[in-house]
Amino acid sequence: MKMNKVNRQRPFGAKDKWSYAMGDLGCNMSFALNSYLMLFYTQYIGLDLGTWGIIILLLKIWDAINDPIMGALMDALKPGKRGKFKTYIYYGSFVLLFSGALCFLPIPSAPYPIKVLVCVVGYLIWDMAYTVVNVPYGAMNAAITTDPTERAQLSTYRGIGSMIANIVVLITLPLLCYDKDNNLIGSRMFIVALVLGIIGFAAFQILIKGTVERVAVSHEPQEKVKFNYFESLSAFLKNKAVVAITIASIALIIMQIGLSSANQIVFQSYFKNAKLSGILGLATMIPSLIVIPLVKPTVQRFGKREAAAAPMLIGILAAAGIVFLPITPDNTGMMIYIILAVLINSSCIFFSTVVWALVADSVDYQELQTGK
Repeated sequence: MKMNKVNRQRPFGAKDKWSYAMGDLGCNMSFALNSYLMLFYTQYIGLDLGTWGIIILLLKIWDAINDPIMGALMDALKPGKRGKFKTYIYYGSFVLLFSGALCFLPIPSAPYPIKVLVCVVGYLIWDMAYTVVNVPYGAMNAAITTDPTERAQLSTYRGIGSMIANIVVLITLPLLCYDKDNNLIGSRMFIVALVLGIIGFAAFQILIKGTVERVAVSHEPQEKVKFNYFESLSAFLKNKAVVAITIASIALIIMQIGLSSANQIVFQSYFKNAKLSGILGLATMIPSLIVIPLVKPTVQRFGKREAAAAPMLIGILAAAGIVFLPITPDNTGMMIYIILAVLINSSCIFFSTVVWALVADSVDYQELQTGK
Protein backbone atom coordinates (compact mmCIF):
# COMPACT_ATOMS: atom_id res chain seq x y z
CA MET A 1 0.00 0.00 0.00
CA LYS A 2 1.43 3.37 -1.00
CA MET A 3 0.13 6.87 -0.43
CA ASN A 4 1.78 8.65 -3.32
CA LYS A 5 -0.84 9.12 -6.03
CA VAL A 6 -2.09 12.71 -6.23
CA ASN A 7 -5.68 13.06 -7.43
CA ARG A 8 -6.53 15.86 -9.85
CA GLN A 9 -9.11 17.69 -7.74
CA ARG A 10 -9.86 21.33 -7.06
CA PRO A 11 -6.79 23.16 -5.73
CA PHE A 12 -6.11 23.41 -2.02
CA GLY A 13 -7.78 26.47 -0.51
CA ALA A 14 -9.87 28.07 2.22
CA LYS A 15 -12.63 25.47 1.95
CA ASP A 16 -10.18 22.72 2.92
CA LYS A 17 -8.76 24.75 5.80
CA TRP A 18 -12.08 25.74 7.38
CA SER A 19 -13.60 22.31 6.82
CA TYR A 20 -10.54 20.72 8.42
CA ALA A 21 -10.97 23.07 11.39
CA MET A 22 -14.46 21.63 11.89
CA GLY A 23 -12.91 18.24 12.62
CA ASP A 24 -11.12 19.46 15.73
CA LEU A 25 -14.20 21.43 16.73
CA GLY A 26 -16.14 18.16 16.61
CA CYS A 27 -13.48 16.24 18.54
CA ASN A 28 -13.24 18.87 21.26
CA MET A 29 -17.00 19.15 21.69
CA SER A 30 -16.73 15.62 23.02
CA PHE A 31 -13.24 15.62 24.56
CA ALA A 32 -13.82 18.81 26.61
CA LEU A 33 -16.32 16.94 28.77
CA ASN A 34 -13.44 14.87 30.18
CA SER A 35 -12.76 17.57 32.75
CA TYR A 36 -16.21 16.92 34.27
CA LEU A 37 -15.95 13.13 34.48
CA MET A 38 -14.19 13.02 37.85
CA LEU A 39 -16.60 15.52 39.41
CA PHE A 40 -19.60 13.70 37.94
CA TYR A 41 -18.62 10.25 39.19
CA THR A 42 -17.20 11.25 42.58
CA GLN A 43 -19.56 14.08 43.58
CA TYR A 44 -22.82 13.04 41.89
CA ILE A 45 -22.71 9.30 41.17
CA GLY A 46 -20.89 8.53 44.42
CA LEU A 47 -17.71 6.64 43.47
CA ASP A 48 -14.92 7.05 45.99
CA LEU A 49 -11.66 8.60 44.80
CA GLY A 50 -9.73 5.34 45.17
CA THR A 51 -12.11 3.49 42.86
CA TRP A 52 -12.06 6.36 40.38
CA GLY A 53 -8.24 6.43 40.40
CA ILE A 54 -8.00 2.70 39.62
CA ILE A 55 -10.62 2.95 36.86
CA ILE A 56 -9.00 5.91 35.15
CA LEU A 57 -5.51 4.33 35.38
CA LEU A 58 -6.70 1.15 33.65
CA LEU A 59 -8.64 3.11 31.05
CA LYS A 60 -5.64 5.29 30.21
CA ILE A 61 -3.52 2.17 29.73
CA TRP A 62 -6.14 1.04 27.23
CA ASP A 63 -5.87 4.47 25.59
CA ALA A 64 -2.19 3.86 24.98
CA ILE A 65 -2.90 0.48 23.38
CA ASN A 66 -5.82 1.23 21.09
CA ASP A 67 -4.34 4.22 19.21
CA PRO A 68 -1.61 2.13 17.49
CA ILE A 69 -4.24 -0.54 16.75
CA MET A 70 -6.40 2.04 15.01
CA GLY A 71 -3.46 3.35 13.00
CA ALA A 72 -2.51 -0.16 11.90
CA LEU A 73 -6.09 -0.96 10.87
CA MET A 74 -6.15 2.12 8.65
CA ASP A 75 -3.09 0.80 6.85
CA ALA A 76 -4.37 -2.77 6.63
CA LEU A 77 -7.88 -2.13 5.31
CA LYS A 78 -8.74 -0.93 1.82
CA PRO A 79 -10.03 2.66 1.70
CA GLY A 80 -13.79 3.14 1.33
CA LYS A 81 -15.54 5.26 -1.24
CA ARG A 82 -15.07 8.37 0.91
CA GLY A 83 -11.30 7.91 1.02
CA LYS A 84 -8.63 6.47 3.28
CA PHE A 85 -9.49 8.55 6.35
CA LYS A 86 -12.95 10.05 5.90
CA THR A 87 -14.59 6.61 5.86
CA TYR A 88 -13.54 6.01 9.48
CA ILE A 89 -14.51 9.52 10.53
CA TYR A 90 -17.94 9.12 8.93
CA TYR A 91 -18.88 5.90 10.71
CA GLY A 92 -17.15 6.79 13.97
CA SER A 93 -19.03 10.08 14.20
CA PHE A 94 -22.36 8.23 14.56
CA VAL A 95 -21.11 6.33 17.62
CA LEU A 96 -19.41 9.41 19.09
CA LEU A 97 -22.71 11.27 18.79
CA PHE A 98 -24.23 9.15 21.58
CA SER A 99 -21.26 7.67 23.43
CA GLY A 100 -20.35 10.92 25.16
CA ALA A 101 -23.80 11.00 26.74
CA LEU A 102 -23.39 7.37 27.87
CA CYS A 103 -20.57 8.52 30.14
CA PHE A 104 -23.01 10.76 32.01
CA LEU A 105 -25.97 8.48 32.68
CA PRO A 106 -27.74 9.88 35.80
CA ILE A 107 -27.75 6.79 38.05
CA PRO A 108 -26.80 8.03 41.56
CA SER A 109 -29.17 5.50 43.20
CA ALA A 110 -27.86 2.43 41.37
CA PRO A 111 -25.92 -0.30 43.24
CA TYR A 112 -22.20 0.46 43.53
CA PRO A 113 -21.06 -2.33 41.14
CA ILE A 114 -23.50 -1.03 38.51
CA LYS A 115 -22.05 2.46 38.87
CA VAL A 116 -18.55 1.10 38.29
CA LEU A 117 -19.70 -1.00 35.32
CA VAL A 118 -21.50 1.94 33.67
CA CYS A 119 -18.45 4.15 34.19
CA VAL A 120 -16.06 1.62 32.62
CA VAL A 121 -18.29 0.52 29.73
CA GLY A 122 -19.43 4.06 28.92
CA TYR A 123 -15.87 5.33 28.80
CA LEU A 124 -14.64 2.39 26.72
CA ILE A 125 -17.35 2.94 24.09
CA TRP A 126 -16.66 6.67 24.01
CA ASP A 127 -12.90 6.12 23.85
CA MET A 128 -13.13 3.67 20.95
CA ALA A 129 -15.45 6.01 19.03
CA TYR A 130 -13.17 8.97 19.72
CA THR A 131 -10.12 6.99 18.55
CA VAL A 132 -11.88 5.87 15.35
CA VAL A 133 -12.54 9.54 14.57
CA ASN A 134 -9.50 11.32 15.99
CA VAL A 135 -6.63 9.12 14.74
CA PRO A 136 -7.72 9.26 11.05
CA TYR A 137 -8.44 12.96 11.44
CA GLY A 138 -4.92 13.67 12.62
CA ALA A 139 -3.33 11.58 9.87
CA MET A 140 -5.65 13.06 7.23
CA ASN A 141 -3.42 16.14 7.14
CA ALA A 142 -0.95 14.18 4.99
CA ALA A 143 -3.65 13.14 2.51
CA ILE A 144 -5.09 16.60 1.85
CA THR A 145 -1.84 18.12 0.58
CA THR A 146 1.84 17.27 0.11
CA ASP A 147 3.00 20.88 0.49
CA PRO A 148 4.72 21.48 3.90
CA THR A 149 3.43 25.06 4.16
CA GLU A 150 -0.13 24.01 3.39
CA ARG A 151 0.13 21.25 5.99
CA ALA A 152 1.24 23.84 8.54
CA GLN A 153 -1.80 25.93 7.56
CA LEU A 154 -4.07 22.93 8.16
CA SER A 155 -2.51 22.51 11.59
CA THR A 156 -3.16 26.20 12.29
CA TYR A 157 -6.81 25.88 11.31
CA ARG A 158 -7.07 22.75 13.40
CA GLY A 159 -6.00 24.90 16.33
CA ILE A 160 -8.69 27.44 15.43
CA GLY A 161 -11.34 24.70 15.46
CA SER A 162 -10.12 23.54 18.85
CA MET A 163 -10.17 27.08 20.18
CA ILE A 164 -13.77 27.68 19.05
CA ALA A 165 -14.95 24.47 20.68
CA ASN A 166 -13.11 25.18 23.91
CA ILE A 167 -14.48 28.71 24.15
CA VAL A 168 -18.05 27.44 23.76
CA VAL A 169 -17.61 24.58 26.24
CA LEU A 170 -15.50 26.35 28.86
CA ILE A 171 -17.80 29.38 29.05
CA THR A 172 -21.22 27.74 28.87
CA LEU A 173 -20.77 24.54 30.88
CA PRO A 174 -19.98 26.14 34.26
CA LEU A 175 -23.10 28.30 33.91
CA LEU A 176 -25.26 25.27 33.11
CA CYS A 177 -23.78 22.63 35.39
CA TYR A 178 -23.38 24.32 38.80
CA ASP A 179 -26.03 25.59 41.22
CA LYS A 180 -25.78 28.73 43.37
CA ASP A 181 -23.97 26.76 46.10
CA ASN A 182 -21.23 25.59 43.66
CA ASN A 183 -22.55 22.02 43.57
CA LEU A 184 -22.44 20.09 40.29
CA ILE A 185 -25.94 19.51 38.85
CA GLY A 186 -25.19 15.99 37.69
CA SER A 187 -28.67 15.36 36.33
CA ARG A 188 -28.05 17.92 33.56
CA MET A 189 -24.82 16.40 32.30
CA PHE A 190 -26.50 13.73 30.15
CA ILE A 191 -28.48 16.33 28.16
CA VAL A 192 -25.48 18.64 27.91
CA ALA A 193 -23.29 15.81 26.59
CA LEU A 194 -25.96 14.81 24.06
CA VAL A 195 -26.30 18.37 22.74
CA LEU A 196 -22.53 18.69 22.39
CA GLY A 197 -22.51 15.33 20.61
CA ILE A 198 -25.03 16.61 18.06
CA ILE A 199 -22.94 19.74 17.44
CA GLY A 200 -19.83 17.61 17.04
CA PHE A 201 -21.59 15.26 14.62
CA ALA A 202 -22.62 18.20 12.43
CA ALA A 203 -19.02 19.48 12.45
CA PHE A 204 -17.72 16.09 11.27
CA GLN A 205 -20.14 16.09 8.35
CA ILE A 206 -18.82 19.51 7.29
CA LEU A 207 -15.28 18.11 7.50
CA ILE A 208 -16.20 15.15 5.31
CA LYS A 209 -18.02 17.23 2.71
CA GLY A 210 -15.56 20.11 2.56
CA THR A 211 -12.14 18.42 2.38
CA VAL A 212 -10.49 16.52 -0.46
CA GLU A 213 -8.03 13.65 0.04
CA ARG A 214 -5.76 14.55 -2.87
CA VAL A 215 -3.00 12.11 -1.97
CA ALA A 216 -4.66 8.78 -2.70
CA VAL A 217 -3.77 5.35 -1.37
CA SER A 218 -3.02 2.83 -4.11
CA HIS A 219 -3.71 -0.87 -3.54
CA GLU A 220 -2.42 -3.42 -6.01
CA PRO A 221 -5.22 -5.87 -6.96
CA GLN A 222 -3.29 -8.93 -5.83
CA GLU A 223 -2.15 -7.43 -2.58
CA LYS A 224 -3.60 -8.94 0.57
CA VAL A 225 -2.65 -7.05 3.68
CA LYS A 226 -2.81 -9.01 6.91
CA PHE A 227 -2.96 -6.99 10.08
CA ASN A 228 -0.24 -7.84 12.59
CA TYR A 229 -0.33 -5.76 15.76
CA PHE A 230 3.20 -6.64 16.90
CA GLU A 231 4.66 -5.90 13.48
CA SER A 232 2.90 -2.53 13.48
CA LEU A 233 4.10 -1.82 17.02
CA SER A 234 7.66 -2.71 16.01
CA ALA A 235 7.47 -0.34 13.03
CA PHE A 236 6.09 2.35 15.32
CA LEU A 237 8.96 1.94 17.80
CA LYS A 238 11.56 2.12 15.02
CA ASN A 239 10.21 5.48 13.86
CA LYS A 240 12.07 7.75 16.30
CA ALA A 241 10.24 10.84 15.12
CA VAL A 242 6.77 9.50 15.81
CA VAL A 243 7.86 7.97 19.15
CA ALA A 244 9.18 11.37 20.26
CA ILE A 245 5.99 13.09 19.12
CA THR A 246 3.90 10.49 20.94
CA ILE A 247 5.78 10.88 24.23
CA ALA A 248 5.57 14.67 24.06
CA SER A 249 1.87 14.54 23.15
CA ILE A 250 1.08 12.16 26.01
CA ALA A 251 2.85 14.48 28.45
CA LEU A 252 0.93 17.47 27.09
CA ILE A 253 -2.42 15.66 27.26
CA ILE A 254 -1.76 14.53 30.85
CA MET A 255 -0.95 18.12 31.77
CA GLN A 256 -4.02 19.53 29.99
CA ILE A 257 -6.43 16.98 31.45
CA GLY A 258 -4.91 17.36 34.91
CA LEU A 259 -5.01 21.16 34.78
CA SER A 260 -8.55 21.16 33.39
CA SER A 261 -9.83 18.90 36.19
CA ALA A 262 -7.84 20.86 38.77
CA ASN A 263 -9.35 24.14 37.54
CA GLN A 264 -12.86 22.84 38.20
CA ILE A 265 -11.98 21.79 41.75
CA VAL A 266 -9.90 24.90 42.53
CA PHE A 267 -12.72 27.27 41.57
CA GLN A 268 -15.38 25.09 43.19
CA SER A 269 -13.65 24.34 46.49
CA TYR A 270 -10.84 26.89 46.92
CA PHE A 271 -12.11 30.11 45.34
CA LYS A 272 -15.74 29.16 46.16
CA ASN A 273 -17.09 30.25 42.77
CA ALA A 274 -17.40 27.37 40.31
CA LYS A 275 -19.18 29.43 37.65
CA LEU A 276 -16.16 31.73 37.34
CA SER A 277 -14.15 28.81 36.00
CA GLY A 278 -15.67 29.86 32.68
CA ILE A 279 -13.80 33.15 32.92
CA LEU A 280 -10.59 31.17 33.26
CA GLY A 281 -11.58 29.24 30.15
CA LEU A 282 -12.13 32.44 28.19
CA ALA A 283 -8.94 34.02 29.54
CA THR A 284 -6.87 31.04 28.39
CA MET A 285 -8.46 31.09 24.93
CA ILE A 286 -8.13 34.80 24.11
CA PRO A 287 -4.32 34.64 23.71
CA SER A 288 -4.92 32.02 21.02
CA LEU A 289 -6.20 34.80 18.76
CA ILE A 290 -2.77 36.42 19.05
CA VAL A 291 -0.60 33.31 19.09
CA ILE A 292 -2.16 31.21 16.30
CA PRO A 293 -1.44 33.75 13.49
CA LEU A 294 2.21 33.72 14.61
CA VAL A 295 2.57 29.97 14.06
CA LYS A 296 3.05 30.05 10.28
CA PRO A 297 5.79 32.75 10.17
CA THR A 298 7.51 31.18 13.19
CA VAL A 299 7.59 27.77 11.50
CA GLN A 300 8.88 29.28 8.26
CA ARG A 301 11.70 31.12 10.05
CA PHE A 302 12.80 28.67 12.74
CA GLY A 303 11.39 25.28 11.70
CA LYS A 304 8.64 23.05 13.08
CA ARG A 305 10.59 21.41 15.90
CA GLU A 306 11.86 24.71 17.28
CA ALA A 307 8.44 26.37 17.00
CA ALA A 308 6.82 23.47 18.86
CA ALA A 309 9.36 23.07 21.67
CA ALA A 310 10.83 26.45 22.63
CA PRO A 311 7.61 28.16 23.89
CA MET A 312 6.98 25.24 26.26
CA LEU A 313 9.71 26.63 28.56
CA ILE A 314 7.31 29.46 29.46
CA GLY A 315 4.64 26.92 30.32
CA ILE A 316 7.03 25.00 32.57
CA LEU A 317 7.85 28.14 34.56
CA ALA A 318 4.16 29.10 34.84
CA ALA A 319 3.22 25.60 36.01
CA ALA A 320 5.95 25.78 38.65
CA GLY A 321 4.42 29.07 39.78
CA ILE A 322 1.01 27.46 40.29
CA VAL A 323 2.59 24.72 42.39
CA PHE A 324 4.96 26.78 44.54
CA LEU A 325 3.59 30.34 44.79
CA PRO A 326 1.42 31.12 47.86
CA ILE A 327 -1.85 31.78 45.98
CA THR A 328 -4.51 33.07 48.39
CA PRO A 329 -8.27 32.22 48.10
CA ASP A 330 -9.30 35.78 47.22
CA ASN A 331 -9.59 37.94 44.10
CA THR A 332 -5.85 38.63 44.05
CA GLY A 333 -5.02 34.95 44.26
CA MET A 334 -7.59 34.19 41.58
CA MET A 335 -5.99 36.73 39.22
CA ILE A 336 -2.53 35.26 39.81
CA TYR A 337 -3.89 31.77 39.12
CA ILE A 338 -5.61 32.92 35.91
CA ILE A 339 -2.49 34.71 34.62
CA LEU A 340 -0.33 31.63 35.19
CA ALA A 341 -2.94 29.40 33.52
CA VAL A 342 -3.01 31.76 30.52
CA LEU A 343 0.78 31.51 30.19
CA ILE A 344 0.60 27.71 30.34
CA ASN A 345 -2.10 27.54 27.66
CA SER A 346 -0.36 30.07 25.40
CA SER A 347 2.90 28.12 25.53
CA CYS A 348 1.06 24.93 24.58
CA ILE A 349 -0.64 26.46 21.54
CA PHE A 350 2.51 26.35 19.41
CA PHE A 351 3.10 22.68 20.17
CA SER A 352 -0.51 21.53 19.79
CA THR A 353 -0.78 23.44 16.49
CA VAL A 354 2.54 22.46 14.90
CA VAL A 355 2.56 18.85 16.13
CA TRP A 356 0.08 17.71 13.48
CA ALA A 357 2.34 18.99 10.72
CA LEU A 358 5.11 16.94 12.36
CA VAL A 359 2.79 13.92 12.41
CA ALA A 360 2.20 14.31 8.66
CA ASP A 361 5.96 14.40 8.07
CA SER A 362 6.39 11.31 10.26
CA VAL A 363 3.73 9.45 8.26
CA ASP A 364 5.64 10.25 5.07
CA TYR A 365 8.89 9.09 6.69
CA GLN A 366 7.26 5.81 7.77
CA GLU A 367 6.06 5.13 4.23
CA LEU A 368 9.47 6.00 2.83
CA GLN A 369 11.16 3.55 5.21
CA THR A 370 8.66 0.67 5.12
CA GLY A 371 6.40 1.24 2.11
CA LYS A 372 3.38 1.14 4.47
